Amino acid sequence: MQLKVIRPIPKTDWIFRLAMAYLALFLAVVLLADILPLAFEPTQIDLAHLYQPPFAWELYATQQPFHWLGTDQLGHDILANVLYGCRTAMLVSLPAMLLAVTIGLLLGGMAGYFGDRSLQVSRAAWFAFLLPAWLAYFYGFYLRQMALQEAFQQSFLRGMGALFISLLLFLSISLLGFPLKQLLQRWAWFRHPTFVPVDQAVLKLIELLSSVPALVLILLLASLTKASLLLLVFITGLTCWTEPARLVRAEMLRIRNQAYIETATALGASAWHIWFRHALPNALPPVIVAFVFGVANLMALESTLSFLGIGIPPDVPSWGRLINGMRINTEAWWLLILPGLILCATILSLQTCAGYWLKKRR
Repeated sequence: MQLKVIRPIPKTDWIFRLAMAYLALFLAVVLLADILPLAFEPTQIDLAHLYQPPFAWELYATQQPFHWLGTDQLGHDILANVLYGCRTAMLVSLPAMLLAVTIGLLLGGMAGYFGDRSLQVSRAAWFAFLLPAWLAYFYGFYLRQMALQEAFQQSFLRGMGALFISLLLFLSISLLGFPLKQLLQRWAWFRHPTFVPVDQAVLKLIELLSSVPALVLILLLASLTKASLLLLVFITGLTCWTEPARLVRAEMLRIRNQAYIETATALGASAWHIWFRHALPNALPPVIVAFVFGVANLMALESTLSFLGIGIPPDVPSWGRLINGMRINTEAWWLLILPGLILCATILSLQTCAGYWLKKRR
Protein backbone atom coordinates (compact mmCIF):
# COMPACT_ATOMS: atom_id res chain seq x y z
CA MET A 1 0.00 0.00 0.00
CA GLN A 2 1.45 3.34 -1.07
CA LEU A 3 1.18 6.21 1.38
CA LYS A 4 0.48 9.67 0.02
CA VAL A 5 2.33 12.50 1.69
CA ILE A 6 0.17 15.58 2.19
CA ARG A 7 2.29 18.69 2.20
CA PRO A 8 1.05 21.69 4.14
CA ILE A 9 0.19 24.81 2.16
CA PRO A 10 2.80 27.53 2.69
CA LYS A 11 1.78 30.51 4.74
CA THR A 12 2.25 32.88 1.81
CA ASP A 13 -0.20 30.83 -0.26
CA TRP A 14 -2.84 31.09 2.43
CA ILE A 15 -2.40 34.85 2.60
CA PHE A 16 -2.59 35.10 -1.18
CA ARG A 17 -5.77 33.01 -1.32
CA LEU A 18 -7.34 35.10 1.42
CA ALA A 19 -6.45 38.29 -0.44
CA MET A 20 -7.87 36.91 -3.69
CA ALA A 21 -11.10 35.88 -1.93
CA TYR A 22 -11.45 39.38 -0.50
CA LEU A 23 -10.84 41.00 -3.89
CA ALA A 24 -13.40 38.70 -5.50
CA LEU A 25 -15.95 39.77 -2.87
CA PHE A 26 -14.96 43.40 -3.43
CA LEU A 27 -15.47 43.07 -7.18
CA ALA A 28 -18.86 41.40 -6.64
CA VAL A 29 -19.96 44.33 -4.48
CA VAL A 30 -18.82 46.79 -7.16
CA LEU A 31 -20.75 44.99 -9.90
CA LEU A 32 -23.87 44.07 -7.89
CA ALA A 33 -24.28 47.10 -5.63
CA ASP A 34 -27.50 48.19 -7.38
CA ILE A 35 -29.28 44.89 -6.76
CA LEU A 36 -28.17 44.27 -3.19
CA PRO A 37 -31.09 44.14 -0.68
CA LEU A 38 -30.21 47.37 1.13
CA ALA A 39 -32.84 49.07 3.28
CA PHE A 40 -31.56 52.58 2.46
CA GLU A 41 -30.08 54.38 -0.51
CA PRO A 42 -26.61 55.89 0.01
CA THR A 43 -27.92 59.45 -0.46
CA GLN A 44 -31.12 58.95 1.56
CA ILE A 45 -31.36 61.28 4.58
CA ASP A 46 -32.83 60.04 7.88
CA LEU A 47 -33.07 63.05 10.20
CA ALA A 48 -34.64 60.92 12.93
CA HIS A 49 -31.44 58.91 13.38
CA LEU A 50 -28.45 61.25 13.26
CA TYR A 51 -25.15 59.74 14.41
CA GLN A 52 -26.82 56.43 15.23
CA PRO A 53 -24.23 53.93 16.51
CA PRO A 54 -23.87 50.61 14.70
CA PHE A 55 -25.57 47.40 15.79
CA ALA A 56 -28.44 49.11 17.65
CA TRP A 57 -30.39 45.89 18.14
CA GLU A 58 -33.20 47.58 20.07
CA LEU A 59 -34.22 49.30 16.80
CA TYR A 60 -34.09 45.99 14.95
CA ALA A 61 -36.81 44.63 17.24
CA THR A 62 -39.24 47.32 16.01
CA GLN A 63 -39.41 45.62 12.57
CA GLN A 64 -38.56 48.96 10.92
CA PRO A 65 -35.74 49.62 8.42
CA PHE A 66 -32.55 49.31 10.42
CA HIS A 67 -29.17 51.01 9.99
CA TRP A 68 -26.88 48.04 10.60
CA LEU A 69 -23.65 50.06 10.65
CA GLY A 70 -25.09 53.32 11.94
CA THR A 71 -25.49 56.74 10.33
CA ASP A 72 -23.51 59.92 9.83
CA GLN A 73 -24.26 63.58 10.60
CA LEU A 74 -27.08 63.71 8.01
CA GLY A 75 -28.53 60.29 8.72
CA HIS A 76 -26.94 58.61 5.70
CA ASP A 77 -26.74 54.84 6.04
CA ILE A 78 -23.11 53.80 6.61
CA LEU A 79 -23.57 50.31 5.17
CA ALA A 80 -24.93 51.63 1.86
CA ASN A 81 -22.25 54.31 1.63
CA VAL A 82 -19.45 51.84 2.39
CA LEU A 83 -20.67 49.42 -0.29
CA TYR A 84 -21.24 52.11 -2.91
CA GLY A 85 -17.92 53.66 -1.90
CA CYS A 86 -16.26 50.50 -3.25
CA ARG A 87 -17.66 51.34 -6.68
CA THR A 88 -16.49 54.96 -6.46
CA ALA A 89 -12.98 53.89 -5.52
CA MET A 90 -12.88 51.46 -8.45
CA LEU A 91 -14.40 53.93 -10.93
CA VAL A 92 -11.66 56.45 -10.14
CA SER A 93 -8.58 54.28 -9.57
CA LEU A 94 -8.93 51.69 -12.35
CA PRO A 95 -9.50 53.97 -15.39
CA ALA A 96 -6.98 56.51 -14.10
CA MET A 97 -4.30 53.87 -13.74
CA LEU A 98 -5.11 52.46 -17.18
CA LEU A 99 -4.56 55.94 -18.63
CA ALA A 100 -1.34 56.40 -16.64
CA VAL A 101 0.05 53.01 -17.71
CA THR A 102 -0.81 53.69 -21.36
CA ILE A 103 1.07 57.00 -21.31
CA GLY A 104 3.95 55.41 -19.40
CA LEU A 105 4.19 52.53 -21.89
CA LEU A 106 4.34 54.84 -24.89
CA LEU A 107 6.73 57.46 -23.52
CA GLY A 108 8.90 55.16 -21.41
CA GLY A 109 9.02 52.54 -24.15
CA MET A 110 10.14 55.04 -26.76
CA ALA A 111 12.71 56.61 -24.43
CA GLY A 112 14.28 53.29 -23.45
CA TYR A 113 14.27 51.64 -26.88
CA PHE A 114 15.18 54.52 -29.20
CA GLY A 115 17.33 56.56 -26.81
CA ASP A 116 18.77 59.81 -28.15
CA ARG A 117 20.56 58.54 -31.28
CA SER A 118 18.07 56.28 -33.06
CA LEU A 119 15.20 58.42 -34.33
CA GLN A 120 16.11 60.79 -37.16
CA VAL A 121 14.05 63.72 -38.43
CA SER A 122 15.02 66.16 -41.16
CA ARG A 123 15.57 69.82 -40.41
CA ALA A 124 12.60 70.63 -42.62
CA ALA A 125 10.37 68.52 -40.35
CA TRP A 126 11.64 70.38 -37.26
CA PHE A 127 10.87 73.78 -38.72
CA ALA A 128 7.59 72.61 -40.23
CA PHE A 129 6.51 71.23 -36.85
CA LEU A 130 7.66 73.93 -34.44
CA LEU A 131 6.17 76.99 -36.15
CA PRO A 132 2.67 75.55 -36.78
CA ALA A 133 2.68 73.93 -33.33
CA TRP A 134 3.33 77.30 -31.68
CA LEU A 135 0.58 78.94 -33.72
CA ALA A 136 -1.77 76.04 -33.00
CA TYR A 137 -1.17 76.33 -29.25
CA PHE A 138 -1.61 80.13 -29.36
CA TYR A 139 -4.95 80.07 -31.18
CA GLY A 140 -6.24 76.76 -29.85
CA PHE A 141 -5.43 77.02 -26.13
CA TYR A 142 -3.78 80.30 -25.09
CA LEU A 143 -6.50 82.59 -26.47
CA ARG A 144 -9.22 80.19 -25.28
CA GLN A 145 -7.98 79.54 -21.75
CA MET A 146 -10.71 81.63 -20.10
CA ALA A 147 -13.40 79.94 -22.19
CA LEU A 148 -12.03 76.51 -21.27
CA GLN A 149 -11.93 77.34 -17.56
CA GLU A 150 -15.49 78.70 -17.55
CA ALA A 151 -16.77 75.68 -19.49
CA PHE A 152 -15.22 73.17 -17.05
CA GLN A 153 -16.59 75.12 -14.08
CA GLN A 154 -20.11 74.89 -15.54
CA SER A 155 -20.08 71.14 -16.23
CA PHE A 156 -17.80 68.38 -17.41
CA LEU A 157 -19.66 67.94 -20.71
CA ARG A 158 -19.38 71.65 -21.54
CA GLY A 159 -15.71 71.52 -20.67
CA MET A 160 -15.11 68.52 -22.92
CA GLY A 161 -16.96 70.29 -25.75
CA ALA A 162 -14.78 73.37 -25.38
CA LEU A 163 -11.69 71.16 -25.18
CA PHE A 164 -12.75 69.37 -28.37
CA ILE A 165 -13.01 72.72 -30.19
CA SER A 166 -9.52 73.68 -28.96
CA LEU A 167 -8.10 70.35 -30.12
CA LEU A 168 -9.81 70.76 -33.49
CA LEU A 169 -8.22 74.20 -33.90
CA PHE A 170 -4.85 72.80 -32.81
CA LEU A 171 -4.96 69.95 -35.32
CA SER A 172 -6.22 72.15 -38.14
CA ILE A 173 -3.40 74.66 -37.74
CA SER A 174 -0.83 71.88 -37.25
CA LEU A 175 -1.74 70.43 -40.66
CA LEU A 176 -0.13 73.50 -42.21
CA GLY A 177 3.20 71.85 -41.41
CA PHE A 178 2.88 69.30 -44.22
CA PRO A 179 2.96 71.75 -47.16
CA LEU A 180 5.59 73.79 -45.32
CA LYS A 181 7.78 70.69 -45.02
CA GLN A 182 7.48 69.96 -48.75
CA LEU A 183 8.44 73.54 -49.49
CA LEU A 184 11.50 73.53 -47.21
CA GLN A 185 12.80 70.22 -48.55
CA ARG A 186 13.65 71.89 -51.82
CA TRP A 187 16.84 73.14 -50.16
CA ALA A 188 19.59 70.63 -49.33
CA TRP A 189 20.28 72.09 -45.87
CA PHE A 190 16.73 71.38 -44.73
CA ARG A 191 16.93 67.77 -45.98
CA HIS A 192 19.81 67.01 -43.61
CA PRO A 193 18.70 64.46 -40.94
CA THR A 194 19.02 65.21 -37.22
CA PHE A 195 18.59 62.98 -34.16
CA VAL A 196 15.54 63.28 -31.89
CA PRO A 197 16.57 63.15 -28.17
CA VAL A 198 13.55 61.11 -27.09
CA ASP A 199 15.21 59.75 -23.95
CA GLN A 200 16.34 63.15 -22.68
CA ALA A 201 12.96 64.73 -23.40
CA VAL A 202 11.03 62.05 -21.50
CA LEU A 203 13.49 62.10 -18.59
CA LYS A 204 13.23 65.88 -18.27
CA LEU A 205 9.44 65.66 -18.35
CA ILE A 206 9.51 62.99 -15.62
CA GLU A 207 11.85 65.14 -13.52
CA LEU A 208 9.56 68.14 -13.98
CA LEU A 209 6.47 66.26 -12.81
CA SER A 210 8.35 64.50 -10.02
CA SER A 211 9.63 67.81 -8.61
CA VAL A 212 6.07 68.67 -7.56
CA PRO A 213 4.31 66.27 -5.14
CA ALA A 214 1.53 64.44 -6.98
CA LEU A 215 -1.03 65.21 -4.27
CA VAL A 216 -0.29 68.96 -4.44
CA LEU A 217 -0.53 68.98 -8.24
CA ILE A 218 -3.80 67.02 -8.26
CA LEU A 219 -5.27 69.26 -5.54
CA LEU A 220 -4.34 72.33 -7.59
CA LEU A 221 -5.85 71.03 -10.82
CA ALA A 222 -8.97 69.58 -9.16
CA SER A 223 -9.67 72.78 -7.20
CA LEU A 224 -9.75 74.84 -10.43
CA THR A 225 -12.55 72.81 -12.00
CA LYS A 226 -16.00 71.61 -11.07
CA ALA A 227 -16.15 68.30 -9.19
CA SER A 228 -16.51 65.38 -11.61
CA LEU A 229 -15.43 61.74 -11.52
CA LEU A 230 -14.42 61.72 -15.19
CA LEU A 231 -12.37 64.88 -14.80
CA LEU A 232 -10.70 63.45 -11.69
CA VAL A 233 -9.80 60.31 -13.69
CA PHE A 234 -8.14 62.44 -16.37
CA ILE A 235 -6.25 64.57 -13.85
CA THR A 236 -4.91 61.62 -11.86
CA GLY A 237 -4.09 59.64 -15.00
CA LEU A 238 -2.15 62.52 -16.54
CA THR A 239 -0.12 63.10 -13.36
CA CYS A 240 0.63 59.50 -12.26
CA TRP A 241 2.28 58.08 -15.39
CA THR A 242 5.87 58.79 -14.35
CA GLU A 243 6.42 55.61 -12.32
CA PRO A 244 5.24 53.22 -15.09
CA ALA A 245 7.35 55.21 -17.56
CA ARG A 246 10.47 54.71 -15.41
CA LEU A 247 9.86 50.96 -15.19
CA VAL A 248 9.22 50.57 -18.92
CA ARG A 249 12.29 52.64 -19.80
CA ALA A 250 14.52 50.53 -17.55
CA GLU A 251 13.10 47.33 -19.02
CA MET A 252 13.56 48.61 -22.58
CA LEU A 253 17.23 49.36 -21.91
CA ARG A 254 17.65 45.65 -21.18
CA ILE A 255 15.41 44.35 -23.97
CA ARG A 256 16.93 46.33 -26.82
CA ASN A 257 20.24 44.42 -26.38
CA GLN A 258 18.63 40.97 -26.51
CA ALA A 259 19.47 38.51 -29.30
CA TYR A 260 15.95 38.36 -30.75
CA ILE A 261 15.93 42.15 -31.21
CA GLU A 262 19.24 41.97 -33.10
CA THR A 263 17.90 39.07 -35.19
CA ALA A 264 14.76 40.97 -36.14
CA THR A 265 16.88 43.98 -37.08
CA ALA A 266 19.17 41.83 -39.23
CA LEU A 267 16.16 40.36 -41.03
CA GLY A 268 15.16 43.85 -42.13
CA ALA A 269 12.24 44.58 -39.79
CA SER A 270 11.61 48.27 -39.18
CA ALA A 271 12.45 49.81 -35.83
CA TRP A 272 8.81 50.69 -35.11
CA HIS A 273 7.67 47.15 -35.96
CA ILE A 274 10.27 45.62 -33.62
CA TRP A 275 9.37 48.10 -30.86
CA PHE A 276 5.65 47.44 -31.06
CA ARG A 277 5.64 43.72 -31.92
CA HIS A 278 8.56 42.38 -29.84
CA ALA A 279 10.01 44.89 -27.38
CA LEU A 280 6.86 46.41 -25.90
CA PRO A 281 5.07 43.10 -25.05
CA ASN A 282 8.18 41.83 -23.24
CA ALA A 283 8.27 44.97 -21.09
CA LEU A 284 4.77 44.37 -19.68
CA PRO A 285 5.44 42.12 -16.61
CA PRO A 286 6.91 44.84 -14.34
CA VAL A 287 4.22 47.24 -15.56
CA ILE A 288 1.49 44.83 -14.44
CA VAL A 289 2.88 44.88 -10.90
CA ALA A 290 3.15 48.67 -11.02
CA PHE A 291 -0.45 48.81 -12.25
CA VAL A 292 -1.77 46.86 -9.24
CA PHE A 293 0.24 48.95 -6.78
CA GLY A 294 -0.93 52.08 -8.60
CA VAL A 295 -4.59 51.11 -8.27
CA ALA A 296 -4.08 50.69 -4.51
CA ASN A 297 -2.37 54.09 -4.25
CA LEU A 298 -5.10 55.81 -6.27
CA MET A 299 -7.78 54.33 -4.01
CA ALA A 300 -6.04 55.99 -1.07
CA LEU A 301 -5.73 59.20 -3.10
CA GLU A 302 -9.43 59.17 -3.97
CA SER A 303 -10.33 58.84 -0.28
CA THR A 304 -7.95 61.68 0.55
CA LEU A 305 -9.52 63.98 -2.05
CA SER A 306 -13.06 63.17 -0.94
CA PHE A 307 -12.02 63.71 2.68
CA LEU A 308 -10.86 67.20 1.68
CA GLY A 309 -14.00 67.79 -0.38
CA ILE A 310 -12.16 68.16 -3.71
CA GLY A 311 -12.76 66.34 -6.99
CA ILE A 312 -15.65 64.10 -5.87
CA PRO A 313 -19.22 65.42 -6.40
CA PRO A 314 -21.24 65.79 -3.17
CA ASP A 315 -23.85 63.21 -4.24
CA VAL A 316 -21.27 60.45 -4.89
CA PRO A 317 -20.67 58.03 -1.95
CA SER A 318 -17.06 57.87 -0.86
CA TRP A 319 -15.08 56.44 2.03
CA GLY A 320 -13.22 59.71 2.56
CA ARG A 321 -16.45 61.68 2.94
CA LEU A 322 -17.62 59.26 5.63
CA ILE A 323 -14.35 59.70 7.52
CA ASN A 324 -14.69 63.47 7.19
CA GLY A 325 -17.96 63.28 9.13
CA MET A 326 -16.05 62.38 12.28
CA ARG A 327 -14.51 65.87 12.38
CA ILE A 328 -17.88 67.24 13.54
CA ASN A 329 -18.45 64.59 16.18
CA THR A 330 -15.28 62.92 17.42
CA GLU A 331 -17.32 60.36 19.38
CA ALA A 332 -18.68 58.85 16.15
CA TRP A 333 -15.88 56.30 15.93
CA TRP A 334 -17.73 54.14 13.40
CA LEU A 335 -17.33 56.85 10.74
CA LEU A 336 -13.57 56.30 10.90
CA ILE A 337 -13.21 52.62 11.78
CA LEU A 338 -15.60 51.03 9.28
CA PRO A 339 -14.59 52.75 6.00
CA GLY A 340 -10.97 52.87 7.21
CA LEU A 341 -10.90 49.10 7.66
CA ILE A 342 -12.36 48.51 4.19
CA LEU A 343 -9.83 50.87 2.63
CA CYS A 344 -6.88 49.28 4.43
CA ALA A 345 -8.05 45.76 3.64
CA THR A 346 -8.46 46.58 -0.06
CA ILE A 347 -5.05 48.20 -0.36
CA LEU A 348 -3.37 45.40 1.59
CA SER A 349 -5.04 42.72 -0.57
CA LEU A 350 -3.95 44.40 -3.80
CA GLN A 351 -0.38 44.76 -2.58
CA THR A 352 -0.33 41.14 -1.34
CA CYS A 353 -1.45 39.81 -4.73
CA ALA A 354 1.08 41.97 -6.59
CA GLY A 355 3.90 40.94 -4.26
CA TYR A 356 3.00 37.25 -4.52
CA TRP A 357 2.94 37.37 -8.32
CA LEU A 358 6.26 39.19 -8.39
CA LYS A 359 7.79 36.59 -6.04
CA LYS A 360 6.57 33.72 -8.24
CA ARG A 361 8.14 35.30 -11.34
CA ARG A 362 11.50 35.31 -9.63
